[in-house]
Amino acid sequence: MKTSLIFITCIAFFLSPFYNYGQREKKRNYKIWIESNVKEIKYKGRLIKLKDSSIVISFLEDKVLEIPVKEIDKLKFRRKGSIGMGAGVGAATGIVVGIISGLADGDDPPPEYFFDFSYTAEEKAGGAAVSLGILGAATGSVIGSLKKKFKINGVQENYNRLRPELIKYQSD
Repeated sequence: MKTSLIFITCIAFFLSPFYNYGQREKKRNYKIWIESNVKEIKYKGRLIKLKDSSIVISFLEDKVLEIPVKEIDKLKFRRKGSIGMGAGVGAATGIVVGIISGLADGDDPPPEYFFDFSYTAEEKAGGAAVSLGILGAATGSVIGSLKKKFKINGVQENYNRLRPELIKYQSD
């Protein structure tokens, strides 16, 4: 059992670099949140275009809005679907770690008393996989919900300095 698990792990490790071979790079979609410094308004949508003195965003799939840089306090970005992806990766990691730790711990000795519990390695692996899977999913979703923040403060120089970095968040 342990040798087959080690063998499968080694195969997966050595084949993983070839997973993306020959595939085109996908364009990543980001959501944008803009906090205005003129009004207490927050905008949410997709970044369409970075102009010299304004930002164009799309919201509600068909509405377009151009916001001048002097009205922008903060920009926040998060990749679309990152919360679900983080939860999935966290849950999978927790399950794998739980199974490995439960199986590695082995069987408990037989109970000596009536209320003394003993578990097999498989029972430990199942319990640890469920608990660590839930904990991993929660942790992954929290990490996935984090946003990348840029402070503009309505200053054109700040926008010009950050513009090369902001281009990667632009949708096509």
